[in-house]
Amino acid sequence: MVLTKWVVILFLLVGCGVPQKIEESTIPEEIKDEVNHLDECEDEMISDEELPSVQYLVFEDITKEIGHVLNEDIGFVYHNLVTDQRISFNEKKHFYAASTVKTLIAMQLMDVGFDLSTEVVLKSSHLQKGRGAITNRGTVGQSYVLEEVLYEMMVSSDNTATQMAFELGRPYQAWTYAGNYSSSGGHHRLYNGENLVTPEYMADAMLYLHHNQSHYQYVMDLKFKTPDQMNLFDDMDVYAKKPGQSISRSSFSQIGILYEDQPFVFVIYAQNSRSIEDMRTVAQVMLTAHRENR
Repeated sequence: MVLTKWVVILFLLVGCGVPQKIEESTIPEEIKDEVNHLDECEDEMISDEELPSVQYLVFEDITKEIGHVLNEDIGFVYHNLVTDQRISFNEKKHFYAASTVKTLIAMQLMDVGFDLSTEVVLKSSHLQKGRGAITNRGTVGQSYVLEEVLYEMMVSSDNTATQMAFELGRPYQAWTYAGNYSSSGGHHRLYNGENLVTPEYMADAMLYLHHNQSHYQYVMDLKFKTPDQMNLFDDMDVYAKKPGQSISRSSFSQIGILYEDQPFVFVIYAQNSRSIEDMRTVAQVMLTAHRENR
């Protein structure tokens, strides 16, 4: 069963900060006593959907561990790919996508049907600052195969390579494929110059990537090779990820799939100088809860 947006996690994470309503009929008898002490939160709401099977005390533990880092400047989604259990916070809020958008660009080029041997010529309009072989050693007029362009874009996070890939797909309207990955509409501000996306949309896109990974095999290979610069999960070999950051915007982000016994999607966005340590705190607590309840 695919669980919906898990309003229950917001209830337990943000306490009385957002007025909502508790619908008593939706609370199983065995946990009513656990929430009675929160009756002063007059308008808390628990979804009409069946409550998740994960143990209720896990949520209390999550509250204790990460409640102090959660506010309007951070949003995340955890989604278990076996049980479809989902935990989210600010999942519908728009955050700066930064380099996490590069996974979508790679996916969309595969959707259009480009061959990895397709040649892409470096133009002066592609040139960007940053790291990567093409950015720092490329010559205008030089030709690269798409396989190399995507490698530099994903693994090295080469911004010049990203411009080359983005322009290649534009004439073929590759960006229309973005709507296939999620029905949430959280990508509507992605390609209009704002580069904004919701955690909900990116989590859904990672679900789509997982379920169709034979079509996106090269993209998956690159995500496994991409370093976990934020060390959210100790750079595990089983972690397919793409980090992003913008120093000028004080934003940090990471999207990925961690393939343990029960694989799960994890995406997290933070802004306004929320520290990477805050992101790591959330990631590690979610990993512990995942392992204790799989």
